[in-house]
Amino acid sequence: MRKIILVICFLSLLCCKKGKRENQTISPQIEQFKQAKLELIIEVIVQQDDVFELYYYEQGEKTFSSQNFVYNRINGKNEVQEITFVIPVGIYPERLRIDLGKNNEQEEMFFNGAKLIFGKKEYVFSKEEINEQFKPSKFMLFDPITRSIKTQSINNRYDPYFYTMKVNSIVDYLMED
Repeated sequence: MRKIILVICFLSLLCCKKGKRENQTISPQIEQFKQAKLELIIEVIVQQDDVFELYYYEQGEKTFSSQNFVYNRINGKNEVQEITFVIPVGIYPERLRIDLGKNNEQEEMFFNGAKLIFGKKEYVFSKEEINEQFKPSKFMLFDPITRSIKTQSINNRYDPYFYTMKVNSIVDYLMED
């Protein structure tokens, strides 16, 4: 009798597992998203060493979190540098925030461009899109014509950043075949 019960339980488990597999259809687009990495590359001139951070949040979240970010150490140069932020695999960002450093002695910087890359596809933001979609914080003065950034402290607080409007439509575009 025990053997019969064990066999029935075993067959039930097999049937349940088989049923779950049939119900779990994953689109190729989602599979690709789980495997490819999303990158934001910015082109900047940064005079002094610093640390830049990229914060992100996904749909349904209300604000940026101190846990959801990646960072890069920047070596100061008087020439354009490409700074690459690799967003963790599986993150589908709705908005991005680029923190432009912790060095409150930073000299004038220049924000020359930005692009999002997913797999082999890329989206390059035009200068007009950067002006419209990348909003500067009150801790920086951004000139949209010369692309210059001058950071400033306010009430002993220093927090220069750009935040984007929604980028999920761009990510959708990048994920299309």
